[in-house]
Amino acid sequence: MKLELVPTEELHQMLARLKQELETSVAAGAPYGALNVLYNEFIEVRNERNRRLRTDASGDANN
Repeated sequence: MKLELVPTEELHQMLARLKQELETSVAAGAPYGALNVLYNEFIEVRNERNRRLRTDASGDANN
């Protein structure tokens, strides 16, 4: 199985759609626990990726 990276712009679009879905669910008074969990998971993955990129970039700058 080959892993493919999702382009950053596509990830931003996915996050925007997810956020809109979450806001719509909240406004409608519908249960949104699953969406909230998914949103938080996405944020954690994004933050971890950004930390790795910063670490890699700072390591490259020191070499």
